[in-house]
Amino acid sequence: MRTLLSVIAAASFVIGCQPAGQTAAGEAPATDNGPPASEVAGTIPTDATTYPEGEPRWMLSEDGAEQFLAFAVPETDDVRLLMSCAEGARSVRLWRTTWEGDTPDFIFSSGTAEGTFSGVEIPEGMEPQLESAASTSEPVLVAFRTTGQLLMTVGGEAHDVSAAPGALPLVNAFFEHCGS
Repeated sequence: MRTLLSVIAAASFVIGCQPAGQTAAGEAPATDNGPPASEVAGTIPTDATTYPEGEPRWMLSEDGAEQFLAFAVPETDDVRLLMSCAEGARSVRLWRTTWEGDTPDFIFSSGTAEGTFSGVEIPEGMEPQLESAASTSEPVLVAFRTTGQLLMTVGGEAHDVSAAPGALPLVNAFFEHCGS
């Protein structure tokens, strides 16, 4: 149940978030003379990349001592991959929806690094979900943090969930929070 609540909290974040660097009307926000948010201690970095509307991207949020890194379409419930961790945990929880003909595994590759993490199907929620956990020291997660490149194989089909260069600070901040 706790995991389901975490997923709901993350999905609420995704549904209500604005693409970094844009206002609700899609215009650039007014700037002040203060330091960028990513340079202020305790703040979440932003991604200044311009994405086409409806395109998924990496987004970072926090809830207390827990952070969520989601590959999702902003302002929708389309969450393709969610990672979460408590501060200093040195492990991440993985979550995604399951697809027909899917295996209950998280299969990732980043460069030459590969990792498969057995998942547990959770029938709760609007659609079946798959959960797992992985150490932040897993080579595929270290490679993802370093390069931003990540492929996720679902139902035998590879899906590119790589981070744009502007999103790499989000990925790094997440893994730093996790204590990797």
